[in-house]
Amino acid sequence: MIKYILIIAAAFGAYKFFFSSEGLIKSNMSEIHSSEYKFKITFPDKPREKSEIIDLPNYGKFKTVSYFVRKPELVCGIVISDYLDADEVTGDIYDQIDVAKRNLLNRYGSSINSEEFISVGGVSGYQFDVTTKDSKLLRMQIFKYMSNSYNLSCQYENSDDHKGQMNEFMDSFELI
Repeated sequence: MIKYILIIAAAFGAYKFFFSSEGLIKSNMSEIHSSEYKFKITFPDKPREKSEIIDLPNYGKFKTVSYFVRKPELVCGIVISDYLDADEVTGDIYDQIDVAKRNLLNRYGSSINSEEFISVGGVSGYQFDVTTKDSKLLRMQIFKYMSNSYNLSCQYENSDDHKGQMNEFMDSFELI
């Protein structure tokens, strides 16, 4: 009889341990929900926020808002560019793709492993998978929606755990 009580107690203790560990892991997750910029996304930790207004000759004013989580093994972020002088982002997605490719190759000294058109909530976007010069992996997604441009990126060490965190981050992005 005592044997069964110990088994039940051990099972209960294990359940509580795993339940509380899961709660601890989930509590680190942080959702950003912006009605102003019409998106929501879940970060693997609490992100830092930065914003600034930039006035570019021949392009006009736009506001950039960025949210980033930086860890040694994982850097995830989103940058929203809100074009203040226009109701809609000028140009098309191809203009953004060309700029993104140039910036990726210049900044990371990298090679593009794959690239494809994607869609989130019926909004077309583009995705790059890159290997950086220091052998980390990087995924970047870009979208154009109304007067905003969205650039998501996640750089991570090549492991299943970090790739899973990157996928959770990217898959959580929604336009609202």
